Amino acid sequence: MPLVSVIMSVYNGDKHLEKSLSSLINQSFLDWELIVVNDFSKDGSEKIIQRAMQEDGRIRCIENKKNLGLAASLNLAIEESSGQYIARMDDDDVALPYRLEKQVDYLEANDHVGVVGGRAELIGAKKGIRRHAEKDLDIKNRTLFSCQFCHPTTVIRRELLERSGIRYDESFRTAQDYKLWVDLLPHTTFHNLSENVLKYRVHSGQVSATKRQEQKENTHRIYQIMLERMGLSVTDEMLRLHEAIASFSYQSQNIVEVNLIKDHLYSLIQANTSKLYFPQEVFSSFLSELFYNILKRSSISKKSKVDLYFDSGFHQHFKPSLAKLKLAIS
Repeated sequence: MPLVSVIMSVYNGDKHLEKSLSSLINQSFLDWELIVVNDFSKDGSEKIIQRAMQEDGRIRCIENKKNLGLAASLNLAIEESSGQYIARMDDDDVALPYRLEKQVDYLEANDHVGVVGGRAELIGAKKGIRRHAEKDLDIKNRTLFSCQFCHPTTVIRRELLERSGIRYDESFRTAQDYKLWVDLLPHTTFHNLSENVLKYRVHSGQVSATKRQEQKENTHRIYQIMLERMGLSVTDEMLRLHEAIASFSYQSQNIVEVNLIKDHLYSLIQANTSKLYFPQEVFSSFLSELFYNILKRSSISKKSKVDLYFDSGFHQHFKPSLAKLKLAIS
């Protein structure tokens, strides 16, 4: 039985699939299997997979009789796999040579962590580094507003999935990974390594207008699920405000809008007091600092900034230095 099961879904991925498979075969860590699901591809993906299977006995394939989509295909791969750890990989990405070794070493040394990700180097149509929060509480707080893992960098403990009974939500054709992290959030500890583990390919025109709209709608569904789990009655206006805050660069010139943001953020603190969906003290401090930064970027008057921050009660949870406060209201 291998220690790591890598799961991959392939749909018409023949352009980059061979490089992706080679990056796994050339890992410094050897004790793995790859469960690749060919999701009814119409190109040359099947031939590439079959050739790889002949060359490396650690690779196995599931052939879907029709296109099931990413979530369903990954769930099939999970059920077929046997490893203690389940690593994600996409058919167009390239795992760095020490990726699995570093992530397995981390999980072996930190048995309280159920999901570990890492940074990713962007290749293709976009260059740069994709990075997210690294520590558990930072990841969880920010998950309220956005996905905090680069999906193909993640490794999950099988024990976590078995204990929680959680799998990818097959009703989501997009944002499946975000929904998975939201579902797993109360059950485990998260972590992101502070180093690159993967080359993540960005395609030109990667997201169509239709898919972008579907992504937005599914993100709203996830927001609604989280807010309802916190005990809130969710409205369209609440979702609009939540989405605005989620950019983490939100700027408003309207004091009425800033007041609405203030009320929404404080309602999250109050809701969490009873539900304790997030660790209360750290969560309250996070949202208070978030509102402080929204005020800092706002063009409303200095007096309004001070009044809103101190009258709202946020100052009890996040107390910036006098120098920072002067800068914020300048």
